[in-house]
Amino acid sequence: MHQGSEITQSRRVSSFFNQKADFYENYLNHTDQKKIASKYISQMLEDTVHGDQIRVLCVGGGSGEGDLRVIKNLSGRKGRKFVIDYVDPSAIMYGKFLKRAREFGLDREIGKAYLKRFEDPSCRPEPQDVILVLNSLYFIKNWKTGAVNNPLEKIMGLMRPGGVAVLVVRSARSPHTILKKMAGGGRTTGDVLEKSLRKRNIPYYKEDVASSIDVTDCFSKGGTFLYNSASYKLLSFIFGDRWARLSDKRKRALVEKLKELSVTRNGRRYMKAVHQYFWIRKGDENAKKTTEMGKAAKDKRSSLGKKLRKSINSVRDFPVKGVLFRDTTPLLRDKKLFDEITDYAKMLYKEEGIDFCVAKDMQALIWAGAIASKLHCGVVPMFRKDLAGPVISSVYSHEYNPERLVHLQKNSIRRGQKVLMIDYIMATGETMRTMARMVEHLGGRVVGIFSIIELSKLQPRKGLENYRIDTIVKY
Repeated sequence: MHQGSEITQSRRVSSFFNQKADFYENYLNHTDQKKIASKYISQMLEDTVHGDQIRVLCVGGGSGEGDLRVIKNLSGRKGRKFVIDYVDPSAIMYGKFLKRAREFGLDREIGKAYLKRFEDPSCRPEPQDVILVLNSLYFIKNWKTGAVNNPLEKIMGLMRPGGVAVLVVRSARSPHTILKKMAGGGRTTGDVLEKSLRKRNIPYYKEDVASSIDVTDCFSKGGTFLYNSASYKLLSFIFGDRWARLSDKRKRALVEKLKELSVTRNGRRYMKAVHQYFWIRKGDENAKKTTEMGKAAKDKRSSLGKKLRKSINSVRDFPVKGVLFRDTTPLLRDKKLFDEITDYAKMLYKEEGIDFCVAKDMQALIWAGAIASKLHCGVVPMFRKDLAGPVISSVYSHEYNPERLVHLQKNSIRRGQKVLMIDYIMATGETMRTMARMVEHLGGRVVGIFSIIELSKLQPRKGLENYRIDTIVKY
């Protein structure tokens, strides 16, 4: 095909892409991303949203293909009733949303519509139980900046206690994002969102979920890339108007990379599309707090605490200058004390039916293994790296590291399983807050938090008021 004809056709398709909203729906029939997203999100929300009537806000709801599928899956499982609120500046899209709601049998549950931009100060939805921002963050302004009416802070403010928000964006490591970057775009990814959330101290955790884009019609049977209507739609979908402005050399490189990133499966050719799911939860301020421990447990804690204070070393200026570090490694070497500590944990939790002790790497996992042996339960590790298989991840601020990463295997905990969180030193509490959110995201129930030491001056219990927390020594 001649270059001039190619550019003309590319411009025509790009114009179609930019002006016709139907393009998204037509093209996305070639990907299973919405199907996968709706199934997975509803599965994760199933045991984490409560109440007979749940209010859901669809931010940038568009035609509702993804949002309404999530709600339909949820309503069908437990017979819940929903009120579905909607934000999108397009009245045309809202008409499509209402039509799709009728098709899903959800038209009676439609609540309020706000036909304006979400970041507009006059857009003031009611407090919500669930907020869905599915691939629509790209079209919302100011969430990357320090704007007064920042959309990310607005999402936090709109959630009721116990509420959940899920934001879906493409991953920087996704093949279709790699192609965008090669062409000079692709900046609005999970990496950007993560930085913005951290900047605003909004707690979150994230996970990668993969879907596929069917690119079969863009290739010949011999694997040659074809410049046809299907490929122009694909190129416009990925690059927009940018494609027409690229040099021939850059175009050839992109096509070669596209071929490299696509694979053949069951006679068809696919390219993986990886999206990152960011989960934000708001603590349930009305949850019932744990009752006080019995006299026998108090007496045991008091006597054991006196012994531990004599064995715990205090090391100045470690790991950084100005820090007084409490070194618990002597407790690991003292077999009698080691046994007393694990027996004490058994006394506290033996009637709770614990399925797993969960701990992060280093000393906490040693204690978790020993306590699990006494409780006759399993151990689930959380690592900063080197965990095989699908994982969920979270970045949090540690007292010595402002950006600590922790992973948890997705298939490690099933819904309803009881979990005891283990640590050896609770300092700021941020590790436990992060771990608890991740366990609950998988459907686990955090029965308690056990730690040998608590640095009470750093207020580690802040944000954990609704969990049972047992520690032996406080400094």
